[in-house]
Amino acid sequence: MPQRIALLLPEKGPLQSQANAIRNGFFAAYFQWKKQGFSPTLRVWDTSRGDITTIYRQAVQEGAQFIVGPLTKSDLLTLVHSGIINVPTLALNTLPSSEATTPHLYQFGLSPTDEIQQVAYRLRENHHPRVILIAPNDEWGQTMAAAFEEQWKSLGGLLITQLNYSHRTDLNQAIRHLLNVDQSQQRAQQLQHFLGNAKLRFIPYRRQDTDAIFLVANPTQAQEILPLLKFYYAGNIPVYSISSIYSGSSRSPTNYDLNGVIFIDMPWIIEPDAKLPAELADIRHRVQALWPHSFNHHPRLYALGVDAYRLIPWLNRTTGTASGYLSGASGQLYLNTHFQIDRRLLWAQIIQGKPQLLPNPK
Repeated sequence: MPQRIALLLPEKGPLQSQANAIRNGFFAAYFQWKKQGFSPTLRVWDTSRGDITTIYRQAVQEGAQFIVGPLTKSDLLTLVHSGIINVPTLALNTLPSSEATTPHLYQFGLSPTDEIQQVAYRLRENHHPRVILIAPNDEWGQTMAAAFEEQWKSLGGLLITQLNYSHRTDLNQAIRHLLNVDQSQQRAQQLQHFLGNAKLRFIPYRRQDTDAIFLVANPTQAQEILPLLKFYYAGNIPVYSISSIYSGSSRSPTNYDLNGVIFIDMPWIIEPDAKLPAELADIRHRVQALWPHSFNHHPRLYALGVDAYRLIPWLNRTTGTASGYLSGASGQLYLNTHFQIDRRLLWAQIIQGKPQLLPNPK
């Protein structure tokens, strides 16, 4: 069991607040499990102060037997390409699929592409073969859209159409067009013109060739899009999403605009008192009380920090074999054959502004 652990995180710069949340969760887990006899020496190394390879070497030279970090994908790639990883290292990010695995390296992050894979399987299991995709027209949104399209088509699903939106998009018009309601209105106008002065009673009609909608959005975007879907007669089409759609706070009054959406998230967020092991629920209550502002902004990164610490003894016990799982704050954690930590998440539906747990697929 490693007795000297180095945590590599930036203490300054654009990721400072995110790194602080991870560090707080990491140390909260340390103090919780210290009571159970695992009390290694911890040292935090500030990766914003220099080159990541130099910092990594220094940590190893000063006796680190297990390293957690770095946080950014660029630092992780630099380390991998340098060839200096020589002690067990749990990166808080993941390598691109084109990169080969490296000895001693484990990868653990909150990748939304992992969530997309589980969404695609859920859609198939719920017998929704024909799907409309709605995603932001930015780098993140298009990455998510491409990941979903690839996964969905590999499962034999049909992508009926796609809407890419931005802050300049007239969502009212875009969704009316997406659902073919504008075509229905045009046909009514043509018929009225043909009938002349005769009164025409008309109910707009949306497209009927879709079974579900997959929505990629943050809470603010979703609060605009979901009411429009309902307004344009698509309220009975199930809408699926990933964790980005939910802020993590069940007290937000704007959650009511998300009513009906089905999404995937970690047990730390969805019914934590019921779904988390008791010691993790206790940690969650304590960190939320100690750092309420930070916790409200980055609740999932606290879970990442907690699980990063708990993975150290677990990975030490696995001795490099991918067997069993760890019940974590961020999901059921598995070690795959590429030495990446996969997360199995929970499903919920927003009802009356609050996430209600749904049965997980078998």
